[in-house]
Amino acid sequence: MDREEIRKRLAMGSDDYYIEKFSHRTDMQGKLHSGASLRICFMNETMSDTDSPNSNSESPEDDFIQLKPIFELAQNEKVRPTTLNIPRKSQNDTGTDVDFFTKQEKLQTEVRIALVQAKEMARMQMQIERQLQKKSPISELIRGSLEKIGISFPEDKRRLSRQILTEMNIAQLQVIVNDLHSRIETLNDVLVGHLMERDDLHMEQDSMLVDIEDLTKYFSRHL
Repeated sequence: MDREEIRKRLAMGSDDYYIEKFSHRTDMQGKLHSGASLRICFMNETMSDTDSPNSNSESPEDDFIQLKPIFELAQNEKVRPTTLNIPRKSQNDTGTDVDFFTKQEKLQTEVRIALVQAKEMARMQMQIERQLQKKSPISELIRGSLEKIGISFPEDKRRLSRQILTEMNIAQLQVIVNDLHSRIETLNDVLVGHLMERDDLHMEQDSMLVDIEDLTKYFSRHL
């Protein structure tokens, strides 16, 4: 068979022809050598039509390539697993998870109780501080304002009487009013500072609660 016919059969995809054509060689070699390689003929595609006539005298062995035995290829193929092994948690891990969630629930309960009691405890502390104070803050303000105009205010009194006010002139009353306004502004600034601090603490508290919730969800998914 010439090369032109071989080229045409290769283009038509008739590989079975060549396998059948050379089967008597492979059968003989299979008897002599167990598991020998199959040999198939192939056409050198890079050969041009203008090759010299001497090229036809080359040995047929040049047109064969060695392939691995079929049983070796079958052994090298990856086997798809039929089952999926999922590791199960041991009893110790389960006990650890239960212990963790128990502690977490206990801490959350304690935090909720503390948050509920915080407001009431702050009010009680403020009442105790008021009881411990011997002098009223308002009385101290009035006493300080009267001292600026040269009027003494007795320690045992906590309010201004009408008699004291009627004895004052307009200039003295104006000094007392201005001093009280300045003190009110100062106290307002202090109050604003405390309110801002309270808002910051509330925001910090909310951020902590969000972090706790995120951690709870994370551990619930991974434990």
